[in-house]
Amino acid sequence: MTARYPYVCVLVPEAQAELCSLELWELGAGGIEQRDARTLTAPEPASAGVVTLLAGFEDEPGAEAAARALSSRWEAHVTFVEGDDWRHAWKAYFKPTRVGERLVVRPSWEPYEAAPQELVITIDPGTAFGTGTHETTRLVLQQLEPLVEPGIEVLDVGCGSGILSIASVLLGAGRVRALDVDPDAVRIAAENAALAGLGDRIRASVDPIESIAGGVPLVLANIETRILVPLAKALMARVAPGGTLVLSGVLAPERERVLSAYARFELQETTAMGDWIALRLRAPGPEGTGG
Repeated sequence: MTARYPYVCVLVPEAQAELCSLELWELGAGGIEQRDARTLTAPEPASAGVVTLLAGFEDEPGAEAAARALSSRWEAHVTFVEGDDWRHAWKAYFKPTRVGERLVVRPSWEPYEAAPQELVITIDPGTAFGTGTHETTRLVLQQLEPLVEPGIEVLDVGCGSGILSIASVLLGAGRVRALDVDPDAVRIAAENAALAGLGDRIRASVDPIESIAGGVPLVLANIETRILVPLAKALMARVAPGGTLVLSGVLAPERERVLSAYARFELQETTAMGDWIALRLRAPGPEGTGG
């Protein structure tokens, strides 16, 4: 009997495709393909300015739940494809990618010969968000190189595949606590850390952020605005006095909303890529000073 697999089909304005894709990843998509009116094989007719996102899911309940979560904003439904080839076809587009001066992200199935100065992050993302190709992840990776000092402790909130945790250790971090609400993401992050030989320095868990003691000098949160805003108090409480907080997953028009939620911290830099931005913030120094 031929295997039958579900995917979610979403019709979305092109300007909102990045946002919708991010939400699909967070809802458990294992791979996403974007098609438009010029793509003859698109399963749905797309009008000008509208694209079709096709997101593969492991099982039908997961696909149905994702379609329901998106249907209040976009036209979304579940359909099926037969056979196994589609499940791995997206891997053809995930190639070794340089990010910043020294970091290179390499999928586990692609060979890569590193130059002497390069630090190679080997990733098998599975169903977790974080291949290094999305703008939100690349923005944080670019921020890390000048921020990670030898032996520094890092907290990675919303760790996904563990890519930021692994990059932090490769750049010199002493240890990383990696958190995610998705048990599958935590499992994948731990597997990727072990694949990199860094399992003893990266601890991935579903522990709530409130369980982490404050005083971490570098905190990373690549999530999205709808999570970052209500999480602001908890995130700021984890950052050491004078420490750094990097926020990503923020669309450019959402910048002021996020900064308002984190108003107690000083904005040091805003970086942008496509429609997305990352914010580098500094915690007040001891006794509320500027450090």
